Amino acid sequence: MVTCLLSCFSEILHTEEMDSEPSRYDKLESMLQDGSSEPRNLPLQYLRNITDNFSDERILGEGGFGTVYKGVLSNGEMIAVKKLNPSMPGVKDRHFDNEASNLMKLKHPNVVLLVGWCSETENIYVEYHGKYICAEKSERLLCLEYMPNGSLREYLSDEASGLGWDIRYKIIKGICYGLHYLHEEWQHNAPIIHMDLKPSNILLDNNMVPKIADFGLSRLFSETKTWTRTTSCDGTLGYMAPEYINRGLISTKSDIFSLGVMIIEIVTGYRDYPDETGISSEEFIKLVLKNWRNRMKTSHCYTTQENDCQQIRTCTQIGLVCVDHNRSKRPTTRHIIKMLQGSIDFRGRKENDAGEVLGSGATSSLLPKNDSETSSTSTEPLFYISPNRRKIQSWNRGVLLGTGSFGTVYEGISDEGTFFAVKEVNLFDQGHNAKKCISQLEQEIAFLSRFKHENIVQYYDTDKEDSKLYIFLELVTQGSLASLYQKYHLRDTHVSAYTRQILNGLTYLHERDIIHRDIKCANILVHANGSVKLADFGLAKEISKFSATKSCKGTVYWMAPEVVNPKKTYGPAADIWSLGCTVLEMLTRQIPYPDLEWTQALYRIGREEAPAIPNTLSKDARDFISQCVKPKAEDRPSASKLLEHPFVNRSV
Repeated sequence: MVTCLLSCFSEILHTEEMDSEPSRYDKLESMLQDGSSEPRNLPLQYLRNITDNFSDERILGEGGFGTVYKGVLSNGEMIAVKKLNPSMPGVKDRHFDNEASNLMKLKHPNVVLLVGWCSETENIYVEYHGKYICAEKSERLLCLEYMPNGSLREYLSDEASGLGWDIRYKIIKGICYGLHYLHEEWQHNAPIIHMDLKPSNILLDNNMVPKIADFGLSRLFSETKTWTRTTSCDGTLGYMAPEYINRGLISTKSDIFSLGVMIIEIVTGYRDYPDETGISSEEFIKLVLKNWRNRMKTSHCYTTQENDCQQIRTCTQIGLVCVDHNRSKRPTTRHIIKMLQGSIDFRGRKENDAGEVLGSGATSSLLPKNDSETSSTSTEPLFYISPNRRKIQSWNRGVLLGTGSFGTVYEGISDEGTFFAVKEVNLFDQGHNAKKCISQLEQEIAFLSRFKHENIVQYYDTDKEDSKLYIFLELVTQGSLASLYQKYHLRDTHVSAYTRQILNGLTYLHERDIIHRDIKCANILVHANGSVKLADFGLAKEISKFSATKSCKGTVYWMAPEVVNPKKTYGPAADIWSLGCTVLEMLTRQIPYPDLEWTQALYRIGREEAPAIPNTLSKDARDFISQCVKPKAEDRPSASKLLEHPFVNRSV
């Protein structure tokens, strides 16, 4: 105890001495200006001082492994101070070591600059079994150049709005140059593989110059090593390469896949691409060009429209070749930069002699291809919105709530005593379903993180541990409507109240051009207070860029005729048909077409035959269901119109 007190007293003296040396760390300011100095080992107390003791008002952002604070230096300049979570021993140290050791080696205009670091263990008093004891607390921090414009995630939008093409093109080139530096330039035959390239890890300075950041998952390869295999699967769904998800393979081509997804997202605002939508690459490019030409017609900013369109075509082609599922067909960063410069085409053939890789400020002379096509096609965009959510950092597993095709759902409790549902998915157990599983989970997270409505289940957080993915959701205590009608015989008053809330949720979705595509009792949850929540958004799609969608997705017995027919497109009316089937399901306590095998039901639905509606149901219920299951989509009322129907407005 005496030793501990002396240690604490010594630390106080050290703090006072440090405060009396105001210029000791002024070199940080010069390093920010020229970037030439080496990163400095900084005392923890100094970092407390410049962040106002890690004040909440100084928080710039929070991630899976720590919190980033704004630090203000004596001359008014700012730096970012990344403080790793103290509650994650082992994992925390590994990510700190990765990021610190790799960033110390790097100096490039498109890679975030490390200006300092701190790794200290201090003595603190904590209560333990009713007594105060002296314990050690380790702190790990990184100091980085401050990026006033935040992350690229905040600026993503479709072609019709947001950043102009010149800024988007500048960002794409900068990311490519930065990644080329990591893979080939910083040290010959010793690539650094980032492993978590995504828009939220691309930071933007005052001039919108992109900087690759967050090297916590990065890998440094030796001269004799070009790939490796891992048993854990860290990263971000939607940006991870398929060979990494399915087999744990890591190479520079892992980053190239992530780069391709980002380029497509920067150009279009969405992460969808032909492999996911079923259309050809050329149709996809034509559609992207059409959308950009429409914006250019209404703006006076585009004085070099044909040159801009050529750049858009080139970047889209680069993005598409980067997301090839065969990693051997993906280009290297050297090839990508030459594609941007126009010195080789997309099969690697040389077009001119200007094959040198230029610096980040270089201009590109792009391939003189014909890009006059303006025909359109249909595809289904996928977006991701940075969520405003509850952070789950430490929790305990409770009782089993249920199992599904891709995982198991448990009740969970946090250290603060709040309850939630936890969906656990083992990514390595999915086999040939892995790609489908990842795609649906990624879509569900993307949509739910954006929604905020009383009749849609709330998404809290996502966590990852080795090969297991955990999705934290609002706990809805009474389970699904499917389990509820098996326990209780639901009367018209029950079904009316539930249907009205389902319609409120659908109205919210449809007003935002989003279709659920799998409305059924099993996907609607019920609280003890009688409120219902739409859930399971793995098949949901946004159709705002296109008039309708054209893929057969959903559960057969609840599918609308236009969904079954591969020649037809469909929109929100498909959800209305499914709603009619769901109301029928609640009232009859059985699925639609109960006496048919799914193949027979599919045939009947394709012939526009609605499910039978028993005469024993009330007149209002029969009419409501009949309105929903009209054969022609255009004859069905909207969700907002159905809210006026007598069936959902009856008094209890």
